[in-house]
Amino acid sequence: MRNNNKTEHRYRRNVILFALLLVLVLKTVSWLLVCSENMKNPLENQSGSAIVWENKNSIDVVFMGDSNVQSSVCPAELWKKFGMTAYVWGGACYQMYETEHNLAKMFRHQSPKVVFIEVNPLQSSKTEVDAINQKVKADVGNIFEMVLYNRYMKNLFPNRWHRWSIGERSLSKGYWFQTKTQGYLGGNWAADTGDVAQFPRTAERSLQRCVQICKENGAIPVLLATVSPYEWNMGCHNRTTQLAKSMDVDFLDLNLQTQEMGLDCTQDFSDGGLHMNYKGTQKNCLYIGQYLAERYKVADHRSESAYLQWNKDCETYLQYLETAIEKGKQY
Repeated sequence: MRNNNKTEHRYRRNVILFALLLVLVLKTVSWLLVCSENMKNPLENQSGSAIVWENKNSIDVVFMGDSNVQSSVCPAELWKKFGMTAYVWGGACYQMYETEHNLAKMFRHQSPKVVFIEVNPLQSSKTEVDAINQKVKADVGNIFEMVLYNRYMKNLFPNRWHRWSIGERSLSKGYWFQTKTQGYLGGNWAADTGDVAQFPRTAERSLQRCVQICKENGAIPVLLATVSPYEWNMGCHNRTTQLAKSMDVDFLDLNLQTQEMGLDCTQDFSDGGLHMNYKGTQKNCLYIGQYLAERYKVADHRSESAYLQWNKDCETYLQYLETAIEKGKQY
C-alpha cells in the first residue's frame, strides 16, 4: 500500500513537472516570436507590440485593428504634418478579440488621448460559431502568443537572428509600407441600399468591451472604418452607426470621405481594394490628422524638446521610404 502511494505521488509530481516545463517552453517560444516581429529593417517592421519600447505615456493617438489599419495609417506622416505622436497596433486577419487583448496590454504602458478601434473585423466572422472559434483562438493566443505569431516561425532560425531588434523602438510605429499599385475597379461600394448588416453577437460584445476599456483608462474611443471597398459596404456602416450610438462614441467611416481626401481608387491601393499603398496612406493621414486636430485638439509636439527623438525617428523613417520609392523597390 505504501509503495502504491509512493508511485502515485511520483506520477503526480512528474505530470506537474512536465506541465510546468511545457508551459515554460511555450511561453519562451511565444516571447521569441513576438520579439522577432520587431525587425531591424524599418521597411519590413510592422510591429505594433513594439509600442512598449516607446517612452511611457508618450503616445497621444493609437490605432487598433487588422492589416487594413496597418496599411492606411503612417504615424511618421501624422508627425510630419501635425506633430502628433501616434502608433498602429494591427495584424493580418486580426479579429476584435485580439484588439481587446492588445488594448489591455497597451494601456499598461501608454495613456493616449484618442484610441481608434477599427470595426472591419466585426464582419470577418460570418457566423456566431466562427466568431466563438476566433475568440477562443485569441484568448489562447493572449496566453501563448505563438498561436497568433506562428507566421514568424522562420525568424527563429539562427541565420535570421541578426534581423531582430529586441528592446528597441520601431521606426515604422506599426505602419505597413506598400508601394505596389493594383487599383479597385469595381462599383460604388458606399452606395446606401438601406441594408443593415448582422454581425456576430460575440464580436459586438467584444467591441463593447474595447470601448469600455478605453473609457476606464481615460481615453476617447472612436470607431473607425478604413477605406476598404473589397470588404466594406453600407450595411456594415449602418449597423456600426447603431452600435456607436448605443455606446455614445464617435464613428468615423472613411469610406464616405474618399472624395474629400482625394483618393484615387485606381491608383491608391496595392491589391485591388483591400490595402492602401503609400500614395493612399499619405492622403488618408492628411484627412485623419485634420480630423484629430479639429475635433479632439490633439497636441502638436514638434517644437517640444521632450519629443526630439520623434523628430529623428520619423525623419529617418520617411527617408527610408523615399529611398525605397526612388529605387523602385516593391513592397
